[in-house]
This record gives sequence, C-alpha cells and structure tokens, in this order.
Amino acid sequence: MLSATPAGPVASVTYLGPYGGLGAAHDSVRGWCKANNHNLAGPNWEIYGHWLPEWNTNPSQIRTDVYYLLAN
Repeated sequence: MLSATPAGPVASVTYLGPYGGLGAAHDSVRGWCKANNHNLAGPNWEIYGHWLPEWNTNPSQIRTDVYYLLAN
C-alpha cells in the first residue's frame, strides 16, 4: 500500500517521548502557528520512526515528527 503526504509548506515539531505526550506536541505546533499568523490548511500527520529496542527501556527517546499543512 502506498501513502503520500500533501504538498506545500508545513509547520512541524519533533517530539521525543511516550506517545501519551503527543497532544502537547500538537498543541505546540498549533500555538506557534497562531502566534506567527499562519493559517492551517486542515491536514496534519505524524511520522513514526522504526521502533528501536532501546525505546523499551527508555521511552523518552521515542521520536515522532508532527506536521501541519499551512494554508498558502
């Protein structure tokens, strides 16, 4: 199965930590956009790295990249 992300400018953040904290990462991107007068186009997505064995013992190193498409 193929997947694709939308083309265009994005606002993003790299979050390190357990997935339960991703809400704060999303809040930070939306807050930055609002503070810098960027309008969101709607789509947002997360990209997860391949699971690394060390994350089982140190979940603070789990990496997730969060993206929001900006309106042109």
